[in-house]
Amino acid sequence: MTHERPTDRVRRYLQDEFDRPDLADGTRLPTVRQLARRLNVGVATVHTVLKQLAGEGRIRTQVGNGTFLVASLQRSRPATFRIALNLPVVDLSPSAAWGGRIMQGIIRAAARNPRSVMIMPLEHGNLSSEQLAEELIAERSEVDALILLPAATARTEEAQAAYERDGKPVVFINPPVANATTNFVSADFYDAGHWLGRAWRETGRRRAVFLSIRLADSVSAQLECSGLMTGFDAPHHADAAFTTLSVQSVAEEDGYRTMMGYLDRCGAPPDAVFCSGDHLALGALRALQMRRLDVPGQVSVVGATGADLAGTPCPQLTRLAQPFREMSEAAVEMVCARIEQKGAALPGRVLPTPFIGGATTRPQENERLGIGPRHNGFLQSGEEHAACK
Repeated sequence: MTHERPTDRVRRYLQDEFDRPDLADGTRLPTVRQLARRLNVGVATVHTVLKQLAGEGRIRTQVGNGTFLVASLQRSRPATFRIALNLPVVDLSPSAAWGGRIMQGIIRAAARNPRSVMIMPLEHGNLSSEQLAEELIAERSEVDALILLPAATARTEEAQAAYERDGKPVVFINPPVANATTNFVSADFYDAGHWLGRAWRETGRRRAVFLSIRLADSVSAQLECSGLMTGFDAPHHADAAFTTLSVQSVAEEDGYRTMMGYLDRCGAPPDAVFCSGDHLALGALRALQMRRLDVPGQVSVVGATGADLAGTPCPQLTRLAQPFREMSEAAVEMVCARIEQKGAALPGRVLPTPFIGGATTRPQENERLGIGPRHNGFLQSGEEHAACK
């Protein structure tokens, strides 16, 4: 006779319970200790199986209340999960390009998902961000859930609350607040900023500038800035300085104008510049070059988007490579799991975010940032640097 593993025994017992016709959706299951005693297994074994079943959407757990049955997938799963998606206002700005890459990734991820998933981008025409939020709230009666891209509107929280109140789970791209712990997927902005600050500190940079839209308007920028400050550790070094500069948008021209203004009034130019957008970094780079400052010899310049910069003056700009595909797939998986688990909160996912490029940071900085020599845009020794002109 084949020996049955304890986890298999627990799973078989619960599977038989699920198939009982007298059990309805929401039926409370026995406690973990009751199941352990009944099946002569350890409590940890029961916990393991329950965790697996929760991940499959078969049960849901409410802290302090117990574990409850979710009706069989055949009976409870809708033919199609309809998921709303807000989009940036249509324009040619870098921020819209970022949103477009996420949108395309989500649509592709939905097509590959084993469930039947329909992504429903909100038609927005020329709506303002406030009008877009209002339309998004009105849309909730037509969908099962919402994936919410960052939006500079005071009504984001209102939209989230309306969806969740109606049993329509919300998953955020990027944390909605800096200390969020659930229901989001994100690049690892804090750690990336931290490692960049350390690399600069360890290679002799002493005057760092963080260039971004207003920190109050961007959680990702808040995380980048706080990580950079921690890694650079300026307060504990008398010879170090850290400055934040605000811009109106992430467009290249705003980066150029803001950096030129700063160079006009600062006593000593920065030797390290981190920008919350790649096009901001291109603008800052242009300003530094106009003032005949050598990049990367005198000044390092780093962006944070991971945009395709082919056709720009610096296609190998050093920058974060935000994991667009992985973020999109994780968002679709998380929102589907939240639907199946009746809106249960799920831990946020922060995805590894490497650096790429290497043309606007020195080789010793690239080594610390994990940018290999075949990916950093440098030519052989003695040749002109061709990645940025």
